[in-house]
Amino acid sequence: MALNVNSLNSNDNYCKLCIEQQIFDQLATYLCKHCQTSMCNECFHQHTYSILDEYNHVRDKFKNISVQMQNKRQLLDTFKGHCIKSVDQCFEEAIQDLHSLRKECTNYVDEQFNNMENVITEFNNELNPITEKLSLNWSRDGTSNIATQQINNRQNELSLFEKKLEQFTPNLELKISTMPRNLIKLKCALITNTNKDEHHFIPKQAARLILTRCTCYTTDTGDKVDVETQMEELSPVVSSTKDVQTDTKMEDINKYITAAGLISSDNGDDDDDFYSIYDEGELNNKISNEHFSSSKYEQSTIVTQNEVDRIASDGCNFLYFSDTCKSLCYVYELVRTSTMTTKEITIHWRHKPLLDLIWCDMRKQYLCATKQGIYSCECITNDHNTIDVNEELTQNWSYVRLSAIDDTLVVWSDTTRSSELNFYNSRTFEHTKSFNLQDYSRFRDNSTSFCVYKNSIATLFQFKQHYNQSSKKVFHITLCDMNLTEKCTLLLGECDIDHEIRAETTSGTLFITNGKKKLWIVSDNGTKKEYVRLQRIGRALAPLKDKVLIANGTQELQCITLKRT
Repeated sequence: MALNVNSLNSNDNYCKLCIEQQIFDQLATYLCKHCQTSMCNECFHQHTYSILDEYNHVRDKFKNISVQMQNKRQLLDTFKGHCIKSVDQCFEEAIQDLHSLRKECTNYVDEQFNNMENVITEFNNELNPITEKLSLNWSRDGTSNIATQQINNRQNELSLFEKKLEQFTPNLELKISTMPRNLIKLKCALITNTNKDEHHFIPKQAARLILTRCTCYTTDTGDKVDVETQMEELSPVVSSTKDVQTDTKMEDINKYITAAGLISSDNGDDDDDFYSIYDEGELNNKISNEHFSSSKYEQSTIVTQNEVDRIASDGCNFLYFSDTCKSLCYVYELVRTSTMTTKEITIHWRHKPLLDLIWCDMRKQYLCATKQGIYSCECITNDHNTIDVNEELTQNWSYVRLSAIDDTLVVWSDTTRSSELNFYNSRTFEHTKSFNLQDYSRFRDNSTSFCVYKNSIATLFQFKQHYNQSSKKVFHITLCDMNLTEKCTLLLGECDIDHEIRAETTSGTLFITNGKKKLWIVSDNGTKKEYVRLQRIGRALAPLKDKVLIANGTQELQCITLKRT
């Protein structure tokens, strides 16, 4: 290695390196242009060796990095093979599980038929002695009074067997969904600290629910077997003119809602049967207009990251609870793909199962109710992205539902000894008043859900309606003032066990799911009611200003946009 140095005359500076070592009589003979330092002959050689050592170190380090790069390249090739093999193994496990499930289903069907063979054999064993006795009575006693009485007894016994045979109405129904692509989450990050999001697979066609039925029924010409297979789309695929994926805020959702083209018709609905046999006078129904179907609405799907069991909205974003994964999830942004997907903040719910979830506008927080109390939830969207949960009220309930308006929080709670409606200040949780619902005959019915709005309380009540030797669950809504004085009661027809009522805060319009494929819409004063047909079952719901989000325990939210004129 060559060094750029200049020779110095004897009258130039002394060696600076020697001066640093307290040696003042060594004249400088060289000047290093790199360091701009004058030095003597001995110091110059030491300085040269030092620079050569540094160069050799850099050269060795460069060679070492080159070798590491080559090793990393070889490692990536090997790692790629293992990754693809791991993906294949995961799907092999899923396929094997599907084959196993198929075998379990067929074995279960075989088991039911084997059990039925045993039942039929027992029937034959019971029937043979009766026929033998009947033949013996006839041959021995002829048509005497005693024989006739015995024959009548045998006929009554045979009639009982005929009724047992009427119970033989075999049927089979199997529901299975196609592979839910939105449940597959794949993250392949090859560089540390890249914060690469999980990859979500977009359905290339609408997810479907496959339903097959085998039904046996009796006609005048004999027994018939009917086999039916249906396909129901779960996630309508939205067509787009561009293949560019863009993000959209919650408030822009209206731009991307696609009409489902549903037909709203009364044909085949079960409400006419219900209204024709129920005495509306018993419920003091004061409404003037009959219900009718809403004919103008749009329906779309939002795919969440977890199953949605309870849901509430602040008017822009929404919070939901997933009982399956015991998580509280805050959706702060929608992503437009072929269907709407979500960006979420998720935390583990460490308390008792969540029974109700609402938005409290006065606190600017969500409130969660469990059997052990009420919790406030503040959703924080910053660098940390979290949900801050705090216990606000400790209780011991067997049932509880919440509703809030202005500075009032209303808690409908039951215990083993009481049923109460309690009012609290929503900011401080100071108790203001309460009603013992046992003192109000209207509220001793089976209440299932309620909400407060515009100085009124709307409550759903569920009960059984008997019809043609069978029964079905039906429900009605009762509107009353804040002192529980009834205004009116409206019949809403058939329902399932999990249904809910919520009010849009500005207009006071009431939205009600029936646990089936129907969304009821009731005006704030109860003078008008209508419904829209849903594509799928509706349970929990959250109304926004111009739309309603409906959950049913799956990852697919139904988004209903009403266009009433």
